[in-house]
Amino acid sequence: MAVSNSALKVTTVTKTRIGILTILIAIASVITVLPVRAQIMGPAIERHALELGYTFKWYERDFDTLNQDSGEWSAGAFYLRFGACRWATLSFEGGLWDVDHDDFPDNDYRRYVFGVGLTSLLYARERFELGVSGHYSEIFDHDRSQNQFHKNTRNITAAIQLQTSWDLERTTIELWGGPALIYDQSRQYPWQSNEPVRANTTGNFGIVVGVNFLFVEHISAFGYVAYADALQPRLGAGYRF
Repeated sequence: MAVSNSALKVTTVTKTRIGILTILIAIASVITVLPVRAQIMGPAIERHALELGYTFKWYERDFDTLNQDSGEWSAGAFYLRFGACRWATLSFEGGLWDVDHDDFPDNDYRRYVFGVGLTSLLYARERFELGVSGHYSEIFDHDRSQNQFHKNTRNITAAIQLQTSWDLERTTIELWGGPALIYDQSRQYPWQSNEPVRANTTGNFGIVVGVNFLFVEHISAFGYVAYADALQPRLGAGYRF
């Protein structure tokens, strides 16, 4: 059976993109040196587009226990987004490195991070689009000291996003926002305990509003604010292949 040159070209491009995607996931997993806690949100990107970048966020939450009634921190992350199809964008986060905890200076922590997300475009009409996003991430800080005071955090973020975009010379601007569910659970395993001390966030319903820029079809920059308990801004930039 004869195979056309165009079919061979499409197959080659697809394999190349899959190869690049695999390499970038590996790079993002091993070169990260900053603490990560990432939920990468935003509009869906084009089919087969690949974006790799860095984001930083400020975080503040209230918890439901007396031993941990609130928490504030900031974190950076490398991220990867891939347009699996016109209606779905996948996101990945991962890392492995050593970290310090100010409240436990004598402990020796090795951090393991995993995160995955999906942004789905549900409806499009003229300049407006409606989508949903869902993200899950987990952080496990393994204490390698004799204290064995392990820490684990799990996050679920989901949002409904109404978005619009317009072009200005060689720049695409996307404005988006909507209601969101932002839930965190903190788990601590004191002194080799198998049963964790749990703390759950209380004000889990809020809103997210953001803006994304794409310069000369490749340079991405974004910023958005999530509100759940308090205003929590996020900034980031990346390169879109």
